Amino acid sequence: MKMYIGITEQEWYENLKDTDFNEINFWKLAGNFNFKALDQGDMFLFKLHSPNNYIVGGGFFELYDILPSFTVWDIFKEKNGVKSLMELEQKAAVYSSLAVSDNKLKNLGCIVLSKPFFLQESDWIPIPEDWNINIGHGKLYNTFKGMGKELFMQLEEKINMMEDKGTKKSKIPSGFSVKNKNNPPEGEGAFKIRITESYHKSCAITGYKVLPALEAGYIKPLNSGGTNNLDNGIFLRKDLYTLFNMGYITIDDNYEIHISCRLKEDFSGGNAYYKYNGKTLRVLPDKFFELPNKSNLRWHMENVFLK
Repeated sequence: MKMYIGITEQEWYENLKDTDFNEINFWKLAGNFNFKALDQGDMFLFKLHSPNNYIVGGGFFELYDILPSFTVWDIFKEKNGVKSLMELEQKAAVYSSLAVSDNKLKNLGCIVLSKPFFLQESDWIPIPEDWNINIGHGKLYNTFKGMGKELFMQLEEKINMMEDKGTKKSKIPSGFSVKNKNNPPEGEGAFKIRITESYHKSCAITGYKVLPALEAGYIKPLNSGGTNNLDNGIFLRKDLYTLFNMGYITIDDNYEIHISCRLKEDFSGGNAYYKYNGKTLRVLPDKFFELPNKSNLRWHMENVFLK
């Protein structure tokens, strides 16, 4: 398994170390940074800026994508290690020569990590001996040999000690293997990013492309038995997704759109939406395994759609 050590600031660590998130976003300025070091399921570790040259936690790599800061905040919120969109953009500006208002600053690189874990300060691990203080972003290791293997063994020991003390509910999986990239993402944020990309950042019904007005979501919600499988996702304009969730819009298993007559009855309007009635979806994913699950579409029509 590959293992990457990325550099972060202590405030990001402090904001996240006591949370119980199942995923987090290790964000960077997009700029000339394009993360290709890991495969899904590989390990990503956090090292603090000098002079605190320690490994303080980690997680498992899900995906990397570049998105506008407002979308990054909308999807991950406090999982970004900040408390607001303004703080996110202000911190991004610190690492650039641009003003917060500059549009070039708005794109952030998202390294999405599942099952994050954070070490208590007494358990921090010193960086490997071959670490160069001039490293800018991070360094790649192999967990099966050399310094990487030694670090991984230290990490397992620390996590197991935390388990014994009852301070951590989960540990690094034994015999951990790299996930297939077609496996469902662990968290909702990674799921939403993949849905956004699979629909080419375009509303499935209208083809609309203005990202702040669009939303990635579930056909069958998690609390109703839905999953993070990509075929349970749909990407719609926000007003359309709201109506879809409320049952005023549904999609049949031929990808034909249906608008409930209740929309006009309940709100004395809605004419702008009826033009989509009977039309087929304009945008669909290219990959077969990402196409809307027909069983889930039937579930939505039978259990949510207002007749």
